[in-house]
This record gives sequence, structure tokens and C-alpha cells, in this order.
Amino acid sequence: ACAFSWRPAKPHYLSKNQNYFKIAFRNFKKQKLYAALNILGLAVGLACFALIARYVQYELNYDAFHEKADRIYRVVQQTHFVYMGNDQWAVTGAPMAPALVNEFPEVTHATTLKPQNALLSRNDQHYYEVGLEADAHLFSVFTFPMLRGNPETALAEPNTIVLTVSLAEKIFGDEDPLGQTLLLQKQEAYTVTGVVEDVPANAHFTFDFITSLVSNPFYLKALNENQGSLWYWYTYFVLQEGVPHTQLQAKMDAFADKYMADDAPEDRERYFLQPLTAIHLRSHILAELAPNNDLKYIYLFSGIGLAILLLACINYMNLAIARSVRRAREVGMRKVVGARPRQLIAQFMSESVLLALSAFVLAIGLVLAALPFFSQFVERDLSMSTGQGGWLLLRLLGLTLLVGLVSGSYPALFMSSIKPTLVLKKRAVGRTRRFPLRSLLIVGQYAVSIVLVIGSLITYQQLRFVQNTDMGYTREQIVTIRVRDEAVGENYEAIKAELLRNPNTLGVTTSTYLPTSMNFRNNLRGWEGSAEEEELPVFMTGVGYDFLDVFEIDLVEGRTFSHDFATDTTGAYLLNETAVEKIGWQTALGKQLQHEVGDGPVIGVVKDFHLHSLHQPIAPLLLYLDPETINYIAIKLASEDIQNTLDSIEQTIEAFTSYPFAYRFLDDIFDRMYTSEIKLGQLFGIFSGLSLLIASLGLFGLAAFSAEQRTKELGVRKVLGATVPNLVILLTKEFTRLVLVAAVIALPVAYYAMHRWLENFAYRVAISPVVFALALVSVLALAWLSVSYQALRAARINPAQSLKYE
Repeated sequence: ACAFSWRPAKPHYLSKNQNYFKIAFRNFKKQKLYAALNILGLAVGLACFALIARYVQYELNYDAFHEKADRIYRVVQQTHFVYMGNDQWAVTGAPMAPALVNEFPEVTHATTLKPQNALLSRNDQHYYEVGLEADAHLFSVFTFPMLRGNPETALAEPNTIVLTVSLAEKIFGDEDPLGQTLLLQKQEAYTVTGVVEDVPANAHFTFDFITSLVSNPFYLKALNENQGSLWYWYTYFVLQEGVPHTQLQAKMDAFADKYMADDAPEDRERYFLQPLTAIHLRSHILAELAPNNDLKYIYLFSGIGLAILLLACINYMNLAIARSVRRAREVGMRKVVGARPRQLIAQFMSESVLLALSAFVLAIGLVLAALPFFSQFVERDLSMSTGQGGWLLLRLLGLTLLVGLVSGSYPALFMSSIKPTLVLKKRAVGRTRRFPLRSLLIVGQYAVSIVLVIGSLITYQQLRFVQNTDMGYTREQIVTIRVRDEAVGENYEAIKAELLRNPNTLGVTTSTYLPTSMNFRNNLRGWEGSAEEEELPVFMTGVGYDFLDVFEIDLVEGRTFSHDFATDTTGAYLLNETAVEKIGWQTALGKQLQHEVGDGPVIGVVKDFHLHSLHQPIAPLLLYLDPETINYIAIKLASEDIQNTLDSIEQTIEAFTSYPFAYRFLDDIFDRMYTSEIKLGQLFGIFSGLSLLIASLGLFGLAAFSAEQRTKELGVRKVLGATVPNLVILLTKEFTRLVLVAAVIALPVAYYAMHRWLENFAYRVAISPVVFALALVSVLALAWLSVSYQALRAARINPAQSLKYE
């Protein structure tokens, strides 16, 4: 009897694939450094690309959650006068929405809304929230799913209010909110008629509550009296399916002429239709509901993301080639024992894909670790747990496989084509080959890196210039309080006296607008010496006593407002230097002005200070004393014990109001004006560093390949007397040339791009050649550092070993 065991044979293809992966793992283990660099470089590139792609995906989907988003439009009004360099407004007259429905069969629904922030009160509990006033057609235009109540009638009656589910839970807890009563601004009672889902964050306007617009007597008056010239209202409408908006746009001029027949043709407004989904990225008009992003920054972010991914792929390919050439004899032996080219190709491709998948796994870990910080940086909720995030990861997986296949194809095809007789006779593979493609890729890598480095340096310079420029007023240690409650204004003198009792309070004043943003502009007429029809656009703001002292604004001549002059409250004015220059006066003191406060003299001239950000030039300014209209209280603090002083201010203010206490430092408001520039500078800095890291990894791989190919040559040169420095210079010379070629391409591109960016500032730094020199030197130094390791290693090899190199 004979004993035997039987085991089913594995399928041939399974055994073959297992063999591919076994060899792949062995090679990874044998060449740990190359595998680690390859995986790390590609993982960093994929992670950066994924983060930026998620941000871009989020921005491009603003307002896309509305069911009729592709058919919703906003009416934009173009006026005959220019404000802050713009003549288009997001607001229209109250009659616009009903007129659209009545005049145009293409319009199915239209709605009017207006933003409002208000205090809601219940049982002595107060909640200051962001809200809207809207008519009954709001839910026919926009998709805000209603969880409780009837969307068709919820806003039809006066004194009705709709809450978001979060606010309803915040105020009522587990109680049913429908039919409950809330007090608005501590005055009128509103009945809760609906509860809607929370508004997604990627909407160009959000709210926590909506009150019925028919509760607003000002709106009803404007609507009934057909006051189309009062611009307070936002108008949105829905077009019929299949109707192009250009068809309706063609009728808007005749529509405007019909309703403004009493106005001269040159004074009539014109109306344009703006797609809802274009508002967030493509709209930069006046009176926006919220600050918008800019499409050019989306293009810039996308370009940086693609550039980083491209650099990672180039790096991946270069390192793959450097690794594969070292396996020439292995390939020769495989061919001798019968391996076919397609089997060799499969081996190299499988290794490349496996390496790429390893990078993908690491990239996912990097994305999940960095996502909370990146979300905070861009101020967006970029969770990958959403459907869009999941689809992005699937696409990233597909992209990774494609990168693995494409990057592995070149070494696979090259190595499968070599002749066994060459490698088995110990002849080097590819020594005479020049790899212009890989040299070109290295040039591209460093060109992108140099552009990013220059962009980072110039952005940093401009931001430093912004921070250090004398704005003409002080912004350090000044606390600003937005006055929302009339009771605060009515008791201002008592509040001021109490605040000044604290020795750390150095000064208190009021104003209609802060020095950082003088937003009201009107035409000044009837000044002494002016022609009958002459007018000058001037920014105007009411201020309180001590305004110049608190903000440390210099007085060029004359005096400031004083309690000693009772006539200051009925007609006395301060002008800035630019206003005096535009009017054409040699001296302004004592000159008469006409103003709604009252006709009166110019009592002083203040030194020019920046009324807005450095994007705008200094404009004419008029200051008048207005102790009654108080929008802001500004308090100058001493540098000691700031937190206790803030606590004292809070106690003082809360004694006079039910509104929650809120404050902002003026320097924080100032920095907020440059948010996009600050983030751009940080982005340039981060990604220029990453691009240099990835490019250096690629250069490291190329240097390794070059040193490998020239081992015998280096041995011969050393025998003939070449020193180690000579050999290092020899090996680094070629790569230095590549970086210099990259600089020739990058420098003009960087100059043009940053020159265009700086044009957005009325006051800006000059582009210095030092910046370009510094960028080039730093990139060259990093490139030399990347190459020198391989060069020194090759140059130090014993010539006896080099001459025996196979």
C-alpha cells in the first residue's frame, strides 16, 4: 500500500499573481529608502490634492441644495452713480417681485426678502439671532424643508415667525414650538407657525429665523405706493423650465422704462439677472447678503492642488525609474529562463500599483489627520463623511490606480525591452541614454516650486506692509461694541461715566461708523464758493466727543468738537485733507457747508487716514457731531489687566440692556479686512514648502540614478587624479543647469502673476529683484543639498570597487 495526500492545485493565474506580489514585497524590503521616499512623496501629493479638491468641491456647490437652483435668479440693479468703484447693487425696490410675476409669464414664482438681526425673548430669556424678513412665496422659490407647519401659509399673516430646528430646540427644548409666542426686539409678539431644517452652511445667505415681511409697515408702504427707488429689498425668482434667462433679460430694459417713465433716460436704473449658483463665486456687487468668495481664488487653489499632485507623480516616476534600472541583471536572468516581456511588464506594473495603493492608504490617514485643521483654516465644514466626501475618495482611489499604471509603464516598458546579453556581460544599462523627458519633468517641478516660493515671499512682504503701514489712526487696545439696543444709546452718558471710573479705561467715544470702514457716502453740495450744480462725493459719518482722541487721529488745523461750543451739535464740521484738496480751498477754517444736520462752518481739518482697506485710495471725508445716533461705542484700554477691564465693561453694559454682550478689538476687525490675503500667504507658504520637498525627493532619485550609471566613470576619474570635490561638482553641475532652466521659465511667470495680484491694492510694495534672487538661491541650495548626498556617496567609493561595478 502506498500513502499519498492530495491537495487541489491552485489556479495558474493565482499562483502567478502571488509570485508578482512576493517579488514586489521582497524588492520593497530590499530597497526600503526608495520605497519609503516614493510612498511618502506620492502620499503627500495625494493628500494635498484631496484637501484642496474637497474645498473646491464645497465652494462650487454653494446653493446647489435648492431643488430649483438651476432656475433661480436674483435681480441686480445697475445705477447711474458709482460707489466704491461699483455701480451694481444686489437690492431693488419693494414692488420688483410682484411686478415680475405680473409682467412676465416666464416667471413662475418671485419672492422678496431682507436680512435682520434681532433679539428674540421668551420668559425673560433672550436670544440674539441672525434672521430674515420674507414674504409668503419664499418656500416656493427656495428649498428650505419645513418639518412643522405649512410652507404655503407660514409667512402669509403679519406677526408670524418660522424657526430653524436648532433655534426651536434652543428656545423651547422638547416643547412643541407651533403656536408659541416670541417677543421680537422686546416689542412685538410673534407666533411660531413653522419649523424648518437648518440651512446648509454652503448657502450664500443663512438664517436662524424668518419673520413675515407683511409685518413690516415700511415694506407695506413702499409696496403700496410703488416706491421702486427705495433699495432695501432682495428679489429672487424662478424661471419656467426650458426658458433661457437671456429671453427674459432681453425684456428688462423695456420693463425698467415702463416703471420709471417719469425719470430722465440717463437716470433710469437697469436690471440684470444673476444665476443663484453664480452668486457666491462670481458676484462682487454692492450690498451682498454675506461676503462672497472669488472664482480666481478657486482657480488658484485648484492650480496649486494639481501642481502638487503633478509634482508628486513626477517624483514617483523618477524614483521608480531609479529603482528599476538597478534590477537590470534580474530582468536579464528572467529573460534567459523564459520570462516573456508581458510577464515582466506585469511584474513592474503590479509593483508600481502596489506602491501607489500603499501611498493612497497613507494619504487617507494624512487627510483625516489634517482635515480638522484645514477646515478651520478655510473656515468651512469639509467633512469626508458626507456623500460628496465619499465620492471624492473613490475618485482619488481611481486617480491613484491611474498614477500607478502610468508611472509604472515607463520603467516597465523600458526594462522589458533590454537585451539579456548586454546585462549578463556586465554592461551598464542606459548609460548612453539621455532622458530628456525626465529632465523636462525636473525643470517643470522646480519651475512650479520657484513660482510658489516667490509668491509666498511677495505675499508676506505685502502683508507686512499692510500691518506696518500707518493707517492714520490707532487700532491697538481699542474695544468696539456694536450698539443694538436703543436703551444703550439713551443711557450712553451714564455708561460712559461708569466706564471711565475704571483707571484702565483711557477714553470712550461713539460713532456711526468705525475708522476701518466709513461706508456711507453722499454728494456734498452748496459749499462756499461752489457752482450751482457742483457736487462732490464725500464719505460722511457722525461721531461723538473725543472721537479724534480715542483713535489718535491727528488734527492738521483748527479744533475738534467740544462741549464748550453748543453750536457744534447744530452745524460744525471736520474735513480731511483730501476733501479740502478736492474742493479747492486754500484754507478750510471758517468756510460754510450745507448739510442735513444744519448749515455751518468747517472748524477743523484732520490728517488723512485710511477710511477702508489699502485696496482703496483715501477718499474725501466729512465728520459731524452726532451724539444721538450711536451705532458703535469705542473704548481705549490701558495695556494692563485687560481681561478684568473687559469683565468690568461687560457688567456696565449689561446693566442697561437685555442683549447679549459682544465686543471686538479694532485690530481684529482690521485683520479681517485682509482675510483672503492672509490665507493666500499661508497657503503659498505651506504648499511652496511641500512642492520643494516633493521636487527634492524627485531630484534625489534622479541623482541616485545618475550616480548609479556613472559608477565606473567616477572610478576611472578618481584613478586619474580627480578629487572628491571635483566629482561632486561634476555630478551636481547637470542638476544645477536644470534648476537654472526652471528659473528662466519661472521668474517671468511669477513676476507677471504677483504684479497682477498687487494691482488689487491702491497701496502696495514694489517687487524687488532681491525677492527673486532669494527664491532662486534658496531653491538652488535645497537642490544641491538633495544631490550632494548621492554625489558624495558615489565620489567616496573606492576606485577598485567602482572599476569592478557591474
